[in-house]
Amino acid sequence: MIIITELRGNLSGLKNRTIEELEELTNEVFSSSDLVDNNFLHKIINKIEIIERRLAILINRRGEVLRIRVGNLTEEFFENMAQRRSNQRLSGLRCIYLTFDQDLDTKTDILLKEYRLDLVLHIRLDDLQSIEAKIHYPQVKRGEIVLGSKVEGPFQVKQLNMIDYLTEVQSIEEKLSKEEAIKVQEREEERAILVGLETSNNKSFVQKETLVELRSLVQTAGLKVAGEEIQHREQLDSRYYIGYGKVKELKELKYTLGANVIIFDHELNPAQQRNLEEELEIKVIDRTQVILDIFAQHANTREGKLQIELAQLNYLLPRLTGKGVELSRLAGGIGTRGPGESKLEVDRRRIRKRINNLNKKIDKAQKTRFTQRSRRRLPTVSLVGYTNAGKSTLLNKLTSANVMVKDELFATLDSNTCKLKLPIGREILISDTVGFIRKLPHQLIAAFRATLEEVEESDILLHVVDVSQADYEEKIDAVLEVLSELDVLEKPIVTVLNKIDMIDDREKIKLIKQEIEDSLAISAVKGEGIDKLLERISGLVLDTMVEIELLLPYSDAGSLDLIHQSGKVIEEDYNNKGIFIKARVSQEIADSVDEDYIVSMEPLV
Repeated sequence: MIIITELRGNLSGLKNRTIEELEELTNEVFSSSDLVDNNFLHKIINKIEIIERRLAILINRRGEVLRIRVGNLTEEFFENMAQRRSNQRLSGLRCIYLTFDQDLDTKTDILLKEYRLDLVLHIRLDDLQSIEAKIHYPQVKRGEIVLGSKVEGPFQVKQLNMIDYLTEVQSIEEKLSKEEAIKVQEREEERAILVGLETSNNKSFVQKETLVELRSLVQTAGLKVAGEEIQHREQLDSRYYIGYGKVKELKELKYTLGANVIIFDHELNPAQQRNLEEELEIKVIDRTQVILDIFAQHANTREGKLQIELAQLNYLLPRLTGKGVELSRLAGGIGTRGPGESKLEVDRRRIRKRINNLNKKIDKAQKTRFTQRSRRRLPTVSLVGYTNAGKSTLLNKLTSANVMVKDELFATLDSNTCKLKLPIGREILISDTVGFIRKLPHQLIAAFRATLEEVEESDILLHVVDVSQADYEEKIDAVLEVLSELDVLEKPIVTVLNKIDMIDDREKIKLIKQEIEDSLAISAVKGEGIDKLLERISGLVLDTMVEIELLLPYSDAGSLDLIHQSGKVIEEDYNNKGIFIKARVSQEIADSVDEDYIVSMEPLV
């Protein structure tokens, strides 16, 4: 058998003869039952006395020396080494590490877990006089190797050839096999590391704010945040999004923090996500998947569930490349709710067919909504704004609608429409809509087009802003960007500065009002400023109305009833010619009346 061996590491400054002698050690083979051969051990101790550098040796269970490294023990030392991959077995590799340090650092425990080593034999040389050794075995809990190690020793060098390491290794593998068989099949608590990237195109304070927002999103999705990382680079990496060095750091950090998912504050392309998962050997998702997951949890209506399923499938379809139909690696949890694992384990043709079916169902719902809107005779106002800005609270304050209010992102997904009687005596319809967010996934805008049409068909928009937040201006810009995509910026928009009860400095509120034109300051919780808001809505509604005089025949009771329900009657007189009525109505209502009955019609100014 040809044994492929290597000598690597920091060889600079070493004599050629020393390098040759180290290379000769890579040809050593000793009994498989020995932890380490005494003669071999004395040889490497003599070499470390000469080079005065750390030394690592990798040995398999056949007693073959596979690789020697001069210098620190790193991941590179274990790369491309054939090892057992079964979760119930260790790798069959053990590492001897000679140092001048008192103890090993936690990085050694990470390598022990990462590469499923049988053990690490740490031999410490104190001033090259006192030599002692400790054996670090992997620890097993609930059928898995966990961070940390079981340490035996210290031993004298002469004791090492008497240690039955194989019995201990076999005991560990039996424990792995046994606990794997009885392990309770429950969803493990998901602990996430959040990762942001600061480039020359985005300022540091913006990245920090979006990472704070990602933390809120992740917590809303039901995960625990174990840690956060921000990398600074000129531009994103096309292969890994972040730099390869940071990828290596994350690989160690996942063990240190006990994380089982890494979440990026940016939408990763399919190749980046695949490369990161292969390198990190952990589930990797992005901001888009977190938002889709929250929508999947909060969707209650049939239409809402259809829309979120469509958004998720559109997101997942390009990510099937290279994975075929085997997507069971996702194993449930965040990023997999909604369509569910069973729907993901189908080929592209069936997924596209499902997407087509969903589009047809949503189109049908869209037509139903259009029919319902066509029957409306009242002006409509829509509450729009950033998620968690207080739209549902404001709707409850205006209409006593008793809509669910919760201090979390995307608590409301399905629109709620209620009647509101204005101080001018006019009734209108007011709707609460889904909240917006920075980097709102385009899949959601496309999937929720039927719901967002409520905004498109509204006569007036109330843009609710949480001014208690430091980044309220960026959130305003994010909402306006979505409204621009919906092509509704030409509609009358009132900026409602909400949550002023959470700002102690009243001068600050005045300054904000001066900066944002045509804005009103309110507290939806305390009711402050609500009267002025109703007056502003009333004025805008009147701007959309006309004053009309009609002479209706007694036979046209339908038009009379419509005007009473949808307009404000100023004068009404019954005579021999018919019913004379003077009223303020919307232009739409005025256009629906037979023009033969119209005496006069003037716009309100």
